[in-house]
Amino acid sequence: MSTRMTVVAIRATGHVLGALTELAPGPELTAAAVAGAAMPVQAGTTAFAVPAAQLAVASLAFDTRVFDDPYGARVLFATSSDQSASLAFVNGGAHGEVAAITADTLAVGIPLPPGAPPPPPPPPPPPPVSVDTPFWVLFQGPAGDPPLIVSGVIAKTTAESDPVAHGLTSGTSYEALVLVSGLAAHQQTVTPP
Repeated sequence: MSTRMTVVAIRATGHVLGALTELAPGPELTAAAVAGAAMPVQAGTTAFAVPAAQLAVASLAFDTRVFDDPYGARVLFATSSDQSASLAFVNGGAHGEVAAITADTLAVGIPLPPGAPPPPPPPPPPPPVSVDTPFWVLFQGPAGDPPLIVSGVIAKTTAESDPVAHGLTSGTSYEALVLVSGLAAHQQTVTPP
């Protein structure tokens, strides 16, 4: 039985898209070596092609849960040279979504569960500390159009990001794969006005 695995994940949020067992030590794999130009991903009823440039690979201790439910896992990538990547799992009961869209911008938010009361007003902001939650959205439009990626952050004291420019065509329907770090993947259809 293998004691190591190589996982392929979205670099911006750590969401795992797939994993391979490592049977013997070998050269370190790259995202392009595993995925080619793009890695196919099924979300809901839509197949997306995630560009290899948006992916990262990590060699981690083997964990069967990643093979049972790869979309439920995420990689916490090292933030300094004295750290190693580690494995974590997403909150499957919550997801991010495109919460607002205009002709030029969009905002990604974290919706409340159905029937939940609105959250209380946030406390005063803490001293400046980096507590932002990254998001990453892959838009797939009409056949033949290249995918479009929008990323940014949701500040800890808010449930929605500031508006981010998107470059989508008004009146065109897009399938969106929305990933917010630590939350389940979400697929939705959006049409900018």
